[in-house]
Amino acid sequence: MRLTVNRDNALWRIVDGEAVLISAATSYYYSLNRTGTFVWNLLADGALTPDDLVRRVADHYGVAAAAVRDDVGALLDQLRAEDLIVEE
Repeated sequence: MRLTVNRDNALWRIVDGEAVLISAATSYYYSLNRTGTFVWNLLADGALTPDDLVRRVADHYGVAAAAVRDDVGALLDQLRAEDLIVEE
């Protein structure tokens, strides 16, 4: 499964290094911390698998993949639940 930004529903801006997302469907807004913004930017650049995202986050922060797997998974689950990302 490859995930990407749902460009039909998600509007976003990067403000002071952090992503601010707005759902066009609900008008709810969300802010992501720097790590979440890093993941968001990866998804905005192209579709990636969850494992690809975990590996890139781990490499970026110089930690083991196991150390970030749960957090990346939780972020992806939340973004999917809000229809901000979709499977490609």
